[in-house]
Amino acid sequence: LLYECHRESLVQLARILREAGRLPSPTAQLEHVVREHVRVMTDTLQGSPLAFEVTALTGEKQARVIAGRDRYEKRVRRIIDEGMKVGEFRKGDPKVAVFVILGAINWIARWYRPEGSLHAPELGSEFVDRLLAGRVRR
Repeated sequence: LLYECHRESLVQLARILREAGRLPSPTAQLEHVVREHVRVMTDTLQGSPLAFEVTALTGEKQARVIAGRDRYEKRVRRIIDEGMKVGEFRKGDPKVAVFVILGAINWIARWYRPEGSLHAPELGSEFVDRLLAGRVRR
């Protein structure tokens, strides 16, 4: 059951990257990734902390989940790197930038409550505003 939750999350993250890849700029791509990743954490996973339970998996299943997460992180890092190269994002370390963004989004699992007043669309927009304000050159 735990593996299936992770597998479904990875399917959603792959979809997000495919959609982002069709957008015209690194800024639009990163905004989409942040907004949709927040939606997956709040709507699909309903804020479940299961996203952190990779160590409970064994062998090949654990390796598949970790490899999928690594692919996602590297692709988001490439979006950030490209944005820096074309001047859309401030210069910096893309690896640190992606860890800040993904760390903030993944922390949703620690505090989000589906019955609360915060919901995916508004929360996604808040995350885009807060996380990208220091990155995007406007």
